[in-house]
Amino acid sequence: MREFNPGTVAEDRQLSRDARNAGIKLAGILFHKQAVPFEVLITEKNFPPEMISAAADYLREAGCELVTTNVGIKMQRLSWRLIAPVVGEVLAQQGMELDIQIFAQTPSTNDECFAAAAQGADRPMAIMAEAQTQGRGRRGNRWEAKPGQSALVSLLLPGRELSVETLSLAAGLAVAESVEELTGGNPELKWPNDVLIDNHKLSGVLIETRPNVLNPMLTDYVIGVGMNVMQTNKDFPDSLAARATSLNMIGSRKWDVPEVIAVLLGKLYLWCNPLAPGEEIVPLWLSRCRMLERHIRVSCAGRIIEGTVADIDPMEGLIIRDHQGMNHACLASQTTVLRD
Repeated sequence: MREFNPGTVAEDRQLSRDARNAGIKLAGILFHKQAVPFEVLITEKNFPPEMISAAADYLREAGCELVTTNVGIKMQRLSWRLIAPVVGEVLAQQGMELDIQIFAQTPSTNDECFAAAAQGADRPMAIMAEAQTQGRGRRGNRWEAKPGQSALVSLLLPGRELSVETLSLAAGLAVAESVEELTGGNPELKWPNDVLIDNHKLSGVLIETRPNVLNPMLTDYVIGVGMNVMQTNKDFPDSLAARATSLNMIGSRKWDVPEVIAVLLGKLYLWCNPLAPGEEIVPLWLSRCRMLERHIRVSCAGRIIEGTVADIDPMEGLIIRDHQGMNHACLASQTTVLRD
């Protein structure tokens, strides 16, 4: 009979922790699915050579798919259970510190962010989910997707004083830059929150706010992003199929959700934490928008306004010039586009 040895148990636990930490670091290095030679891992990435095998074994046991050869290693798929720590590692390598939580299923990632804020969260954090049961867009619209098909992520910015209009523009710009980085395409921004490719909706942004529980004079802001990633045309309901698209429908390669979320969070962090000034955001936002001087009809604060889009203002929102030449400022929170 084997005798119980506390020292051996403690050593085994330490080896397990070391293997996990090494595995997360290795996954962060292999995150973009490019083969990395062992020599590069050791000499350029400072990865301990004695931990490569244990790290790879840990990742495989966690559900990741790895390919190893005599000269290097490549990750073909990241397990959902490791998305939060690995995405955190990828962002940390870029100098971004962000608390990240993941849910297999939740009613709403925005609601999870507000729940964390209500418990006293006092620094930025991200919530992501494989599936949402009550995902929502603007004006009460639902965001629907099968589990694992979409990038569903929300970023909490607690205890701030920000312009919601400017934050909305910054978030849209961050999403557009993410799509450009991932696909090389030229995404278009449609006020206030849609990201389009060839006039087909790829992504939407929802900004929500609540008073901060620690200081009611301040506000908690949540940026919710839904992006279609793995859908094909048949995955969209008939009402959306003609005007929706996904990354895997427009790109020359197939993307998976973890890659997309890492890029999204990196761009959101850079543009929104801290929030870039409106005079920096607006010109870049407008360079991706084709709405200027177009005819538009909206419902704004209970009024119907019709005219042409004259400008986008970081504080006042959409500026519409009516047929009498009068300008109307339409805040995103009060406005629905009826026809453009």
